Amino acid sequence: ANMAGGLAHDFNNQLTVILGYAGELCEQTEGESKEAALEIKQAACMAASITSQLLVLSRRSERRFELLNVNEIVCEMQPMISHSLGKTRTLETVLGSPAGSVRCDRNQIKQVLLNLALNARDAMPAGGTLRVETSIAEIDPTSRDAHLYHPGQYVRLRVSDTGSGMDRATLARIFEPFFTTKKAGFGSGLGLSMVHSIVVQSGGYIGAESEIGRGATFEILLPCVSAFRRISEIAGARSSTGEDPAPTVLLVEDDDSVRRMMHSF
Repeated sequence: ANMAGGLAHDFNNQLTVILGYAGELCEQTEGESKEAALEIKQAACMAASITSQLLVLSRRSERRFELLNVNEIVCEMQPMISHSLGKTRTLETVLGSPAGSVRCDRNQIKQVLLNLALNARDAMPAGGTLRVETSIAEIDPTSRDAHLYHPGQYVRLRVSDTGSGMDRATLARIFEPFFTTKKAGFGSGLGLSMVHSIVVQSGGYIGAESEIGRGATFEILLPCVSAFRRISEIAGARSSTGEDPAPTVLLVEDDDSVRRMMHSF
């Protein structure tokens, strides 16, 4: 994972340069030359999206945790998901109690929803329904689920489709990096492994159920955050010397070509 993350980081630096120059060419050229530049830019964007997934898998991507309401994220993503599904598939949302907040990275939770939606779309080539549900789940210490999940309150996110479904052998491998049932060139096999990685890094759990001909359901549990930290608690985290407990770290890019492109923007 560390090697994959390092390679993805270095490759992403080169893509930054390619995207920068391709953007300049798009603005400076016309006709067939501009179309060629747009194709270069689009291909680089697709490559950048794959490297970002590798960075998430290797835990080297920058995460910005904040308190989020999952219902709000679903509502924000609804137009994009509906557009991605196309005309032959419909989106249904059933949003439960908005009381629970989770501590996650906003963009990563959006990635989770979009990846699950795209996965469902591909499983319904002839059309169907994608259903997104949210609710509050309580794991009691004395329940049978206590040996699977840490007891407490969770926000439950369920994403289900009416597609072709999966057999047990496929279901057992869906979260493996690079595992895919699609033909070569039609998928990187990173989507669901990235979803799994994001959920686990957020302190949550993810599982899937499916049968051939009966669609698939993905269930995500994200731990609820009961309350905001008080200002006095944050102030109390300072050391006796009055200094912050953690130093500020500056990230410096060591690639000259990347620095030149960043300064030119």
